[in-house]
Amino acid sequence: MAKRRDTSVKAMLMELEMSLNTLVHMKNSMPRADTLAKIADYLQCSVDYLLERTEEIPTAGTGQQAPSLPENSREMLTLFEQLPERQQLILIGRLQEMVAPMAPDDTIETAAPRHDEGKAV
Repeated sequence: MAKRRDTSVKAMLMELEMSLNTLVHMKNSMPRADTLAKIADYLQCSVDYLLERTEEIPTAGTGQQAPSLPENSREMLTLFEQLPERQQLILIGRLQEMVAPMAPDDTIETAAPRHDEGKAV
């Protein structure tokens, strides 16, 4: 993806103040939401594209809506874009936490139950 944007991975990492270890870590485990957001913004693509959830390369920050989004998704995106970046990252992290338990066991390693789940309090 960096090549498509006419830059090198090394240049991208330097500009984002990230190390090569960041990419290695991303290949071995679920990357942090803020890391994904920074890289997606830099490459002007979606986080879904980085996670290989889509083959489309929508350009981030254009304000253009994807025509195939359902009404609820468009409303959520409109509200999301009104939040400051820090709040957006917090929301992304919370959404990942909410979705992780719904994913099949073999797709998300972070879906392991917490120690306090399933126990009477």
